[in-house]
Amino acid sequence: MSPVITKPKKSKKAMLLGKFKPKRNDPMAGSRNSKKTLNTIPNKFQRKTSSRSKVAIHPKIKERRIEVIRDQGRKRLRRFSVLLATLAFIGILSAIFFSPITAANSVNISGNYHESKTQILSLTGLDSKPQLISINSQALVQEIDALPWVNTSQVEKVWPDSINVKVVERNPVAYLTIGSQAGSYAIVDNNGRVLGVSSTKPANLVELFAQGKIGPPGSFLSPSLLGALDAITLLPSSMKEMTNYVQINGSGDIIIALNPFGSIDLGAGSDLGSKIATAAAIVSQVPLTAGQTVDVSVPESPVISSGNNKNTSTKVG
Repeated sequence: MSPVITKPKKSKKAMLLGKFKPKRNDPMAGSRNSKKTLNTIPNKFQRKTSSRSKVAIHPKIKERRIEVIRDQGRKRLRRFSVLLATLAFIGILSAIFFSPITAANSVNISGNYHESKTQILSLTGLDSKPQLISINSQALVQEIDALPWVNTSQVEKVWPDSINVKVVERNPVAYLTIGSQAGSYAIVDNNGRVLGVSSTKPANLVELFAQGKIGPPGSFLSPSLLGALDAITLLPSSMKEMTNYVQINGSGDIIIALNPFGSIDLGAGSDLGSKIATAAAIVSQVPLTAGQTVDVSVPESPVISSGNNKNTSTKVG
């Protein structure tokens, strides 16, 4: 029995390469380029070349693209520079406005005669030298105006480190005795605001006689007394020197008690200017005796009476 000869199996690659084996009559067979020829034949083991070819970009388009990119970069740089400058500016302003050189180092107060500078500084907090930028001028005005003697005030910032405060105080026109014993007097203005309390009788002021409780400084008297205060405000200096006190009687009439004798009945609180002018003309011409009253409730027809009897009638002018 003859032995079975088996041929070795060819690999798949070899079988494929054998298909492209050059023929004997091929002039390229055995030449140097045979390998190149084999290598240039596409097969599944070789990478396929891209069918797309590169398109050349026109130089002007390329330059334009480069310019656009550069312009975008310049814009980003400008934005960053502006942001950086803004932050630096804010930092400089903060350093200035919140530094000791812009604090309220100097506070000038004028027009205060009864309210002390120390009291105003303590009330407003200006004694702690706050920063000018943090000061609310309107709020300070409201605080200062709440002081009993203050009528109006102004607060002005003067950069970099000063505050000017101008105060206009109220004018006292009368005083009231507090309690039944002398030694404590409440000073009031024409609006009935209690300005302060004095232990001595105030000079050059007219006494307003009224019963009832008197509030602390800064409070107001009863509105029923405003007519008497208006009368006191309108009194000429010659009559103020003659006035002992002013009161409102049970009928609501304003009565001026004169010194040493006599009194003036102004009636209700209307047309006080004409009534006081008429009364001033009469008392300057006619000396009053004890118990006599000049009734000028109707200023065109004044009457001088003793008690309840009208015995004399005098017209002025």
